[in-house]
Amino acid sequence: MRYAIYIRVSTDEQAKEGYSIEAQLIKLKAFVVSQDGTLDESCIYIDDGYSAKNMNRPAIKRLFKDAEKKKFDIVLVNSLDRWSRSLKDLLNSIDKLEKLGIYFKSATESIGTTTPQEKLMFNILGSFAQFEREINAERTRMSMMKRFLEGRHNTTAMLGYDFSGKGKDSKLVINGKEAEIVKYIFNTYLKEEIGLKSIAKRLNEKGILTKRGAKWDEKKVYKILINPIYCGYVKYKGEINKGIHQPIISEEVFNLVKAKLKERGKNLNIYKNQRKGKVYPICNHSENLLSGIAYCGICGSLLGKVKGKRWRYYQCNSKKNSRKCELKNVRADILENLVLKKIDELGNNVEEINKIKEEYFTKNQRSIEKIGNEIKELRLEMKELNLKVEKMVNWIMENELTKDESIGILEEINKVKSRLREVQEKVYEKEMELDKLKIDDVIFSQTIDYLKNFRFYYEGKPREEKQLLIKSVIKRVIVYSHKKIELKATLPLFVRKGSHLDVLARPREHNQITRYIPVTFILNLKYGLYKDAFVSKYELKRFLSQCEK
Repeated sequence: MRYAIYIRVSTDEQAKEGYSIEAQLIKLKAFVVSQDGTLDESCIYIDDGYSAKNMNRPAIKRLFKDAEKKKFDIVLVNSLDRWSRSLKDLLNSIDKLEKLGIYFKSATESIGTTTPQEKLMFNILGSFAQFEREINAERTRMSMMKRFLEGRHNTTAMLGYDFSGKGKDSKLVINGKEAEIVKYIFNTYLKEEIGLKSIAKRLNEKGILTKRGAKWDEKKVYKILINPIYCGYVKYKGEINKGIHQPIISEEVFNLVKAKLKERGKNLNIYKNQRKGKVYPICNHSENLLSGIAYCGICGSLLGKVKGKRWRYYQCNSKKNSRKCELKNVRADILENLVLKKIDELGNNVEEINKIKEEYFTKNQRSIEKIGNEIKELRLEMKELNLKVEKMVNWIMENELTKDESIGILEEINKVKSRLREVQEKVYEKEMELDKLKIDDVIFSQTIDYLKNFRFYYEGKPREEKQLLIKSVIKRVIVYSHKKIELKATLPLFVRKGSHLDVLARPREHNQITRYIPVTFILNLKYGLYKDAFVSKYELKRFLSQCEK
């Protein structure tokens, strides 16, 4: 039987006896020999420094890819908790291996997945792994709640503060230089009649960066203004308690800012997938369907919402301040109609879609070959590094060394392991990059169906879902004039094979669409926006009659 070995060590466990990579590797190799099995060096998968709370680990992902290629017959681990501490992940992953015709064995618990008795023991031991993780999680929650009740901040320090002390006794202390930035943000918003974007712009112009060294934007300013930590409170799981740290601003200022935000209707909520932690496109609260993606072609500003007596309009945001931009206001319904018309045309032109696909493939073929060669070189380096570690471990086991000699070799092993981890991560990144460049014909056929049926799924939907559907295809609408409009579109590639209609019916689940082919359309409108945007002659006639009235 062909064996694959999976080894995992988290940072906290590296110092524990029997959990080191070398110890696990020696033990598992001996187990393979005792079972008269074979082991290829490429089938040794090591996740060094990763937790078992989920399956998001580079080596285990590579293992499943190789499992689909039938590179081995049995996966061997030192113990179940090396594989996963989540019962759900444990059972799901082993079930996936079974469907591929691959067995699973634990060396220390002497269990497998070949008989009903072994499976029963497997489920029992898996439950203990889950129980241990839940106990640890509960201890962490209790510790965080205790800190919260003591008035201590739990997460990382934010702008204006640093941590003083270590562990459970750590507390926030004011960072004088950063505190001045926080005061500036609060005072500017409270005393001057400018918005969050303008504050962010001023900070960026002054060269002031966030705590993490990033540039400012509207959301980052908003998060500062709504954080009660700055007036002396701590927050945990929606609850607020008086903090032991020194406030940067008074409660009075914080409440006045809060009231002003409420008055202006500022609510920058974004849709989040709590399960996967991904952020979906922002569903703008504006009635205009292209808000957030419509831009002025003259000055580059976003086009904002303006309401006339009868119609909705898109207006260049720079007009609100400087009024220097020459772009005329654009009727919202007409511009939106034009965009939908272009999506319809694209969906009905399979020839053009295939042409875009071929151009994309030709453009990226050289990159695909280059990345493929890089992956081969990295895999070869991994093999050499694993061999080097094995030789050093064997040298320690077979020879009587002094303490200093052992320490020297172990330091060298750690250096090699560190390089090995870097190479593993590079391989994973390159494989992900390669997947994004490749196009599967079955998956691409769904793109064609998606565009063909776009109107069917668009009509009758709530405004928020219409916005998300449009943004899955159109990334930017640039208006230069009423006769020239540029559409930056993307052809979405569906990850899941088979029927994708349920994905279209639930547009908020856009995590199903992870890859795009970029394409740009320049629309030179012969008769101008107000004529070319209509789909039928009847609509055009109705519009002209309204103009005459």
